[in-house]
Amino acid sequence: MSQHAPSNGPLSFLQKVQIWLPALIGISLALGLFMGLLLRQPSRPSYQFDADSPHSGDISRFNGKVEEVLRFVDARYLEGVELGELEDAAIKAILDQLDPHSNYIPSQKLQAVNESLEGNFEGIGVEFFLLDDTVSITTVLKDGPADQAGLKVGDKFLRVNDSLFAGQKLDNEEIVKRLKGPAGSTVNISVLRRGQSSPLNIAIKRGEIPVKSVDAGFMWDDKTGYIKISRFSSKTYKEFMEALEPLVEEEGMEDLVIDLRQNPGGYLKEATEILNQLFKDKRLLVYTEGRSYKRKEYKSTGRSFFKVGRVAVLIDEGSASASEIMAGAIQDNDRGIIVGRRSFGKGLVQEQYGLSDESALRLTVARYYTPSGRLIQRPYKKGDEAGYDQDFESRLKSGELYEKDSIKVLDSTVYKTTGGRLVYGGGGIIPDIFVPLDSLNRNDFYVNARFNLPAFVYRYLDQRFQTFEGQKAEDFLKNYQPSEELMQAFQQYLTEQKELQFDAAAWQKSQSSLKRYIKGYLAEQLFGEAYFYKAMAKEDPMLQAAVKGLKTE
Repeated sequence: MSQHAPSNGPLSFLQKVQIWLPALIGISLALGLFMGLLLRQPSRPSYQFDADSPHSGDISRFNGKVEEVLRFVDARYLEGVELGELEDAAIKAILDQLDPHSNYIPSQKLQAVNESLEGNFEGIGVEFFLLDDTVSITTVLKDGPADQAGLKVGDKFLRVNDSLFAGQKLDNEEIVKRLKGPAGSTVNISVLRRGQSSPLNIAIKRGEIPVKSVDAGFMWDDKTGYIKISRFSSKTYKEFMEALEPLVEEEGMEDLVIDLRQNPGGYLKEATEILNQLFKDKRLLVYTEGRSYKRKEYKSTGRSFFKVGRVAVLIDEGSASASEIMAGAIQDNDRGIIVGRRSFGKGLVQEQYGLSDESALRLTVARYYTPSGRLIQRPYKKGDEAGYDQDFESRLKSGELYEKDSIKVLDSTVYKTTGGRLVYGGGGIIPDIFVPLDSLNRNDFYVNARFNLPAFVYRYLDQRFQTFEGQKAEDFLKNYQPSEELMQAFQQYLTEQKELQFDAAAWQKSQSSLKRYIKGYLAEQLFGEAYFYKAMAKEDPMLQAAVKGLKTE
């Protein structure tokens, strides 16, 4: 399940916790900003120190010293200790002295991290969340095992094999563990369906489930296409082309908006392959360079499959890594316009090395530079991970999320695009067209109301699912508006939440925005995730600014 931002997606990055719990991805992933630009080089699956390397003696000595300490602790310490935990703590302490994106992935989390990047896993193919200690299905993947077995959105898990699910206070990791399994294996489930009083017993044969990274692709108007990319997995280029082809071939698309808001990055190769489709000639797209890595340039081939006219890229403070590579290549080559807010500022490249216990080290090995030579990595202090993670709060305080003039240029070095425009590095990509964060997000009541929307919408559909039966998606998008009765029900729901203090004035100010999100959540529940974006698109300020900018470019 995708993570959603306040400006363009079903969930808010302002929220302190996640509402939707993605069964597709597995456990809640810490991919985020550290996953970066993985350079997939099959010939180098792991790092090997050469015997003649000037660093190999030092590394061996330090490694031996750590092992010596652990052996003494194991043999002599006055109390029994778990050596594995001490090893993990030692590794973390070492990496804390490097950069914020070098990371250790324990073996129990590695599979889930890799699944999201590789774009598939083995399971039944549903998305769900926990509501009142009940696992409720929010999405059934088309043609997946669950779909073929007859599961529907709204079904509630009662049992999985011999384990009771309802009312058990299970966490996300435990739920996923029980639903996932090898392709071809069978899981027996019992579910309660909306409108029925008796449970349904269903046997599902697990299969390979794709983890989509392209969430939506549709026409915004007669000439402008829209494609939303949530991350860059190993299948993103293929998914992008599958979304682009019908827009060009069947619907007459001329211009394209690529939405990279809240996209934390992923595989460098997937980003450069997509960029290759946007350039008719050979252009430098990005280059990487590091202490142990010679400069490597990535260029477009000049051979694109489809004709794409003007291009706009949407970014925000959650757009990082490969997202910034795309935005930087478009901006530096004057290929299109960048719309939104300053991006995250991650210009470091990681490679992943497998360790002996099936855990992994994700180590920063190089920096990447945009075509003009910009390094867009924002400053950091070694060992100050907490300070690095406070960047969003710093931007809120400085006012830059609401005023373009408040953006601080951290690197005063001037770079030029191919067309001679001035651009800067040192802390993300600064957009050509600035679109502020909705000021409603400053209001605690509005943020908390948004937080409670998914659960309310799910309950509302539980009670009134028959109202929407047989409704066509396009009719819903064109004609549906939340009724006053629905808004009163939501108001009542909010007053019943103990953690929220109802604010009548804020309620009046936020109703228009809340109605828009209610329609989006309903569309997502009724027709699938892509319809959330379709429902939100026409009133999306950043998308509106992009389309206007394309027309005047």
